[in-house]
Amino acid sequence: MGKYRDGNVITVKARDGRYLSAQPSGAMILSHDAKETEEFIITKVSKKTINLKTNLDTTIHFHHDGTVEHHKVNWTETLSKMTSKPSDFDVDVIKVKPHHCGFRNAFGTFLAIKENEETLTKSKFISEDAIFEINVIKQCPKIHKANIIKNGKFYQIKTNQKMFFFLEEDTHLRQALEPPIETSKFQFSKMDSYFVIGLKNGKYLSIKEDDETILFDEQIEKAEKFEPIQSHSKIALKGISIGKYLSAKKDGTVKLESTLKSNEEFELYKIE
Repeated sequence: MGKYRDGNVITVKARDGRYLSAQPSGAMILSHDAKETEEFIITKVSKKTINLKTNLDTTIHFHHDGTVEHHKVNWTETLSKMTSKPSDFDVDVIKVKPHHCGFRNAFGTFLAIKENEETLTKSKFISEDAIFEINVIKQCPKIHKANIIKNGKFYQIKTNQKMFFFLEEDTHLRQALEPPIETSKFQFSKMDSYFVIGLKNGKYLSIKEDDETILFDEQIEKAEKFEPIQSHSKIALKGISIGKYLSAKKDGTVKLESTLKSNEEFELYKIE
C-alpha cells in the first residue's frame, strides 16, 4: 500500500488545493487550511481497503447519497451487524499516480468535490474531481517481515487493539496508541532457544510465578524466557516458566492467558 500503510497520518488534498477537513460538528468539508483537523490516520482493512480516522477519534462514514460525515463507532456492534457487504466506513484506494488516488466507497461510487462548494459529493468514475493527492505527515514503522526475531535487535510490539506495548511508571507493561518511543523499544536477546525481552534502561521483562505479576527487573537472571510462536501471520509470546501467553486487553492492560487467541497475537515493528 506504500503511502496508504496502516497507521500512517496523512492529508487528503483535492485538485483545487483544498484539504479534506473534519469539523467538530461531525461534518466533512473542504478547507484551505492544513492543520490537525485535516490530518487522518489510516486503518488498513485489507490489501487495498482502508478506514480513515480523524484526530477527533472518530471515523469517516460514507452515505449512499454521496454525503460524508464522521462520528464515533461502536465497532463491536458494527461488526456484529455486518454481512458479506462492505462497511460504510470502508474505502478502496484506487491508485492513479504515485501520490494520487481515488476513494471508492461501499456503494461503488467515488468521493468527489463540488466546484466552489465546501461540501463533498460522489462520482461514478475517477474524474479529475475524484482524484486526491495523499501526503504522509507521519510514517508508521514498517512491519518486520514474517515477524522473525533477530537476536539483539529492537522492536515495537503492536497488539490487536492497534496499540503498542510500553513501560509505564518504570515497572508496568501497558498499551498505548502513541507511547513514549524510548520505553516502547524492546530488545529481544536469545538465550538457548528462547528470548528475553529488555529495554535500553537495562531492565528485563519478568513474571512472578506466585501471582503472575508482570514487571521489569534489572537482574537478567530473573528475566522470563519467551518462546515465539507463529500464529495467523503474527507472533505470540509464550512464557516458559508459567506456560502462558502475553495478552493485550481492551483497557490497555497486559495480562497472561493459558490459551492462544487473537489477543495474544502481535506484529513486530523493527526499529532502525
